[in-house]
Amino acid sequence: DIDMIYAPAKYGAPRSFEGASGYLLTVDSLDLHSKLVFQEIDHTTHIARDTVENGRKIPGGNTKLADAFASRQVLRREFALTRAKRTALWWFDFLGGNYASPEMMAIVAELVRAQERLRDVPMESVAEIAVFGDVPSMYHINARSSVADDLLVRPPDELARIGAPYDTYNFSDLGHAGIPWERYRLCIFLNAFVIPEEKRAFLRSKVQAHGRTLLWIYAPNYIQESGFSVDAISEITGIEVVRRAEEGSPVTVRAEGPFARIGAAVRYGFTPGQKSGAQRDPTFDTRSKGLLETAPLFEIRDEAAQACGIYESNGAPALALKKFASHTSIYSAVGNLPSALYREMARSAGVHIYYEGSDPTYINSRLFGIHIQKDSAPTIHFPSRKPTRLEELFDGGEVRFENGVCRLPHQPGAAKLYLLADAQIAPGNRQ
Repeated sequence: DIDMIYAPAKYGAPRSFEGASGYLLTVDSLDLHSKLVFQEIDHTTHIARDTVENGRKIPGGNTKLADAFASRQVLRREFALTRAKRTALWWFDFLGGNYASPEMMAIVAELVRAQERLRDVPMESVAEIAVFGDVPSMYHINARSSVADDLLVRPPDELARIGAPYDTYNFSDLGHAGIPWERYRLCIFLNAFVIPEEKRAFLRSKVQAHGRTLLWIYAPNYIQESGFSVDAISEITGIEVVRRAEEGSPVTVRAEGPFARIGAAVRYGFTPGQKSGAQRDPTFDTRSKGLLETAPLFEIRDEAAQACGIYESNGAPALALKKFASHTSIYSAVGNLPSALYREMARSAGVHIYYEGSDPTYINSRLFGIHIQKDSAPTIHFPSRKPTRLEELFDGGEVRFENGVCRLPHQPGAAKLYLLADAQIAPGNRQ
């Protein structure tokens, strides 16, 4: 019966000037169920107070923005995110003083004018990537483990930097009739530890089809009614997996094969923690104490799979892909994948990459947003070859792209939002 849901903007690093912004909600699942989402912008601006009347520190003071320029660009970035995802937003004056200056109110007025320009512009998602997070799976996880951060909190920050849009859903909505499967070429399953039989059947019949790529992370299908099952991980991924005897999760991926374009080897792995004294699997044991190492760990033993990343401790495969007649399966035994790997997985799946840099982007059928954090002029590649005019909504001005390529003006640190005036961004529906 609830029609409207609101939550603060994502906390921590995503709010910083160097961050990418983000949601605390699976916004596309909420859209499936016709819920209005409000993103609450309660950021600690450069003029925000540090303490309240009794001298106590205000929550969020450690992420206070440095100056007026940083405050303006981060608020612009939040606006670009919410416009691209077509959610509502409001500015929340947290404990008073965050916007209490003519300069800050001028920034708000600037964003209101941009919204007025967009009021009657139809737009929709063009994402070719679907990301699924699961709530029931987390009921089995030790609350002190860092696995929630590694599998659910950090991935959106990396995905924001791959140069392509994505949609995010609850795994419980996997079979919802409103999910546009014809559009998705890459599906990412962040934490599907529990997969009921009806979901497994739907995956086999609907998702593992049409040449689509599925990325599975850590322990999909591991929790069964009869207990833990490594064989169940192998069954759902189609890649033979065994329990890892050694400790340590750091993985190295070399710049070769499907990841040749990353340029240099990259490392990733779970967040290190204090080892648990519990006898059972610590990550899945709610009785364990202290910050836990993620355990158990798994490794790949499948000669038919193409190994792409190896554990640094013993060289065992930890990241591999396997092609089937109907689909491609990728399995990563550990979390915290960097944006460079997500991008190459998306590219190999046939996802259109708009931008090759690491600056965060915000894209739908009519909008292209970017926060220019690197010292280079962004070059954007659009699916359409038709010459099109881009109208910048914050500072004004226009740029054009021809033959699908546009080089944006270089304004270091600036958040920009461009409206395609003459056409829609549309990679096209693919079955």
